Amino acid sequence: MDPKEILAEAKAAASKTRIEEYREAVQTLREKGYTWREIADFLRARGVVTDHTRIYRTFGKNTKRRQKESREVEISKVTFVGVRKTKKNNFWNVVDLVLPSKLGESITVVGYAWGKEGTSYVLKEDDAMIYRNTTLVIKSGEGFPISYIKLEFKTEGDQWLEQEVYIMPKWEMLI
Repeated sequence: MDPKEILAEAKAAASKTRIEEYREAVQTLREKGYTWREIADFLRARGVVTDHTRIYRTFGKNTKRRQKESREVEISKVTFVGVRKTKKNNFWNVVDLVLPSKLGESITVVGYAWGKEGTSYVLKEDDAMIYRNTTLVIKSGEGFPISYIKLEFKTEGDQWLEQEVYIMPKWEMLI
């Protein structure tokens, strides 16, 4: 088909309804306990072309942004533990991080960094990794808080790879 004909047909096509125009109606129905599917049915019965997924994506997602706090953190040691493979054949690099604590003693946490295939880290004899630029990042809001440590690991060839290491406590040490 000729591109000019396609353009002419596109210009002649009816405009889609902006679902935003129905915000107040959707909010009213939600306050009355309607589900997203019931709201979509309600609007479709009145000639609005939509579905429950579009309604939810437009109005249902929590629009609050996470608040992000970053601060430098001194890590005593990062030890490479191994690799954890996912069901989809991706992998996480698993590390132990020794972090400072307000309780007096350092705390060891487990960290997971998304694996990049073919990456070889420079390790010392005790499997300690070489790292720099360590920052603790805490995000709060939405469903739950999350924290990770942003740092750079030294890789072969004297390259530095920036990674986010998602941390969780080693519960057996805390309880």
